[in-house]
Amino acid sequence: MPFDPANHYVISGNGIDAVVDIASISGKPAISLAVDGQSVPDPNLTTTAEGYVVDAIVESVPDSHSLGIRLVFPEVNLSEPDVVIAGFAVLTRAATSIGGPRLVAGPLQSYELRPVGGTASGVTS
Repeated sequence: MPFDPANHYVISGNGIDAVVDIASISGKPAISLAVDGQSVPDPNLTTTAEGYVVDAIVESVPDSHSLGIRLVFPEVNLSEPDVVIAGFAVLTRAATSIGGPRLVAGPLQSYELRPVGGTASGVTS
């Protein structure tokens, strides 16, 4: 018996809050994403071998750094109305300099891993 794929994901934990609708009324994904209470503009959704991946730039400060997020969570086939999921977010802080990367001492990137959890469900519109 085939299962319907989930199309609505609610994810949270460790300062990450996201609602991902795989396809909205426009036919494109609708994504609401916040990191540590800061709304993140223009997140992008892709499907990979690891599952769904949401990428976005959280902030960009010229001659200082940029902060990006990659949120990864599984695709789900629904065996019940709500399925509990686990995923993770990686925050990447990249040091920048107006004079280029050779003017930055030490590592150019640092990473913070944050586990997240949530639910997958099916929503009809």
